[in-house]
Amino acid sequence: MKKLVSRLFALLMAIVMIFSFSACGGDNDTTEPESTTKAEEVDASVEETSGTEESTEDTSATDDTDVSATEDNDDVTTKAPVKISAPVNGSTAQIVKFYNDYANATKAYKGTVKIAKSEGSTSEFTEIKGPVGLLKGILNGMLKKATGEPRSLNKTFKNGVSSDGDKLIKFLPPSGKNYMSALEPAGAKSATCKQVSGGYEVEIKLIQEVVGYNGKPKWHDCTMDTLTVDDKDVEPFEIVKDNSCKFDYTGATIKAVFDTQGRLKSLSIEEPVMITATLTKGIISLDVEIKGCWKQDATLTY
Repeated sequence: MKKLVSRLFALLMAIVMIFSFSACGGDNDTTEPESTTKAEEVDASVEETSGTEESTEDTSATDDTDVSATEDNDDVTTKAPVKISAPVNGSTAQIVKFYNDYANATKAYKGTVKIAKSEGSTSEFTEIKGPVGLLKGILNGMLKKATGEPRSLNKTFKNGVSSDGDKLIKFLPPSGKNYMSALEPAGAKSATCKQVSGGYEVEIKLIQEVVGYNGKPKWHDCTMDTLTVDDKDVEPFEIVKDNSCKFDYTGATIKAVFDTQGRLKSLSIEEPVMITATLTKGIISLDVEIKGCWKQDATLTY
């Protein structure tokens, strides 16, 4: 009751001061701050006459409110993420640039990032011409050796290096290059960007590229790891390294998800290739066609 009376008295004094100010008129710039100050002083004076316990409770409530507001403001100014502007439904050129910029920033990331990666190939002979009846097992073993077994890797990188010394620029494609993509619109058959939960999904399909023995398909090579084959991969055969040997990259697909801050969250690459080649061993000559596909998936956690 005493607290209520004190507050009513303080309010009454404040109203009196305001009406006194209105009656006197004068310069608003100098008088208004003075009246406000006096009202506050009266309020403070009256509060001091209240019981000690009641005054403490009131101050505590006020302090809690102020701290909460300050903490919220700190979160906004120091922790709020900067949201990116993604080219949703944009042109191929806009989407390719967006992918280049933010994918490349991933390889330059200096913080801590955990990456779970799986990769491997599937392949099959689609056509074999020659005396292959007794050699089929050898050919299948040769193909398996060339493509390797699928594998899964989990590593944590800090400042671009893992605890075992592996480097981020090597772990993510293209392996060993300091960028993830140097793609240009001319190398993209199609490109889409759409908003998904928590960010944006980019899908880019590359154009078809045909190269000779161990040739470098320009656009595939600047966005992913491409196939290389040498004679030891096809032992006991040898590859005839002429125009009969072709690597047809029919058009790889890149799918990437970025969060609203532009950080790469997941990457999926599917790279189909048709290989035509002539394999020789002594008097044996085999014309073969191989359908293969390289797949690589990575999930990144910051």
